[in-house]
Amino acid sequence: MNLLSKSNIEPRMLTLFLGDLFLTFTAFHFTNFVLKLDMRASELLEIKIAAFSLPLLFFSFLIELYNTRRIFDRSLLLFRPFLVAFLTFIFLEICYYLIPYLAVDDKFLGFSLLTFFLLQAVWHNFFLFVMGLPALIRPVMILGTGPKAEKIAELLNTTDNNFILRGYISTPFDSWTVPDDEVLADTESILDVVKNEKVHTIVMALSERRGNLPIENLLTCKLLGTNIVELPAFYETLTGKLPVEDIDPSWFINNSGFRITGTVRMFKRISDLFFSSVGIVLALPILPVVALMIKMSSKGPIIYKQIRTGELEEDFHIYKFRTMRQDAESKGNAIWAQKNDSRVTGVGSFLRKTRLDELPQLFNILKGDMSFVGPRPERPEFVRQIKGMTKYYGERHFVKPGLTGWAQVKYEYGASFGDSIEKLRYDLYYVKNMSYFMDLLITLETIKVVIFRRGGR
Repeated sequence: MNLLSKSNIEPRMLTLFLGDLFLTFTAFHFTNFVLKLDMRASELLEIKIAAFSLPLLFFSFLIELYNTRRIFDRSLLLFRPFLVAFLTFIFLEICYYLIPYLAVDDKFLGFSLLTFFLLQAVWHNFFLFVMGLPALIRPVMILGTGPKAEKIAELLNTTDNNFILRGYISTPFDSWTVPDDEVLADTESILDVVKNEKVHTIVMALSERRGNLPIENLLTCKLLGTNIVELPAFYETLTGKLPVEDIDPSWFINNSGFRITGTVRMFKRISDLFFSSVGIVLALPILPVVALMIKMSSKGPIIYKQIRTGELEEDFHIYKFRTMRQDAESKGNAIWAQKNDSRVTGVGSFLRKTRLDELPQLFNILKGDMSFVGPRPERPEFVRQIKGMTKYYGERHFVKPGLTGWAQVKYEYGASFGDSIEKLRYDLYYVKNMSYFMDLLITLETIKVVIFRRGGR
């Protein structure tokens, strides 16, 4: 569990973020130079710069300026930076009123925010221009002509990336379901096509691999600078999830991820203890208000206790504020929560959308049943059924379940077995790539989900 794991950092997102970080310092010091102020004499200069920079970066993240699926929309590249500057101005004015020793002059603040707005708009538009340059488009060829090859081709055509499909490479024993005119090479002519098309990456997507791999030619391509990647790795790069149907146990064993050491678990537990304690203290004024709202709106207990499956498939009781009628499962059968579920009370709907119903799980984290970040714990009845329908579902239980997780911020609320399998793809990606950076990213994405009230039912 490294601080930064290569597989879970989107290079374009990181580039945009680091560029904006540099621009916050540039705007602050440029304003100091233009207005001929001696901010260097301030004892709190570093703190004032941080107070100026962090809200700008947070609001840029909040309104999707680092969402690389949206950066190519030119209509957003003036309005969004303006909104960042505007929200930061309001936020800092409130902070300066509450903490006067952090304050800077209103003229200084306004000029520096205007400078940042102009610099950020230019930077993001420049980034858009550079990303569209032909030199940065990476040609891809797919080794295979069957259903797996079609899956990768569809991903290339439907996801936002810098790859472009040049065609397919056929092999003697693979099935053939792709268009004939898109097959540009066979195992004997790979080298010629790779050179002519300047292929950046070859994706191995064979339906049948035994005796079907042109090892010598692939090795030559690799030595000439072409990336040779397996289908799961390329799928992971494009989607941020794992194709559970296309991986086998040997892939898990040979992969560099999925190694969760005792040191990793210890540091994660220490951080969970600290942040759950802080969270409980901060939530104390809210808890009685929520409890009163529930008690006044419907009959039944305030806290809802339910058995969930946790780490190493050990069951535990999860605590939530009750959001459904008391008789929601009167027959004792586990039922999936549905969109516009009639069992949810009016207050319960609000609590789910704002995630306030999850606050009692801070005590689950404090006890050690859960972590802040991890796969969401499922009910034992559903776990048994899902394990019977798909492989590798048990692997998600090698880490503690989380209050939030990669699947929760990347996928809508799960309400069926099909949804659970899709969420499993994200959960396994998290288990494979778990890192401090990824936990921070998921936490920030969760804040965004809560503010925009996405996903709750």
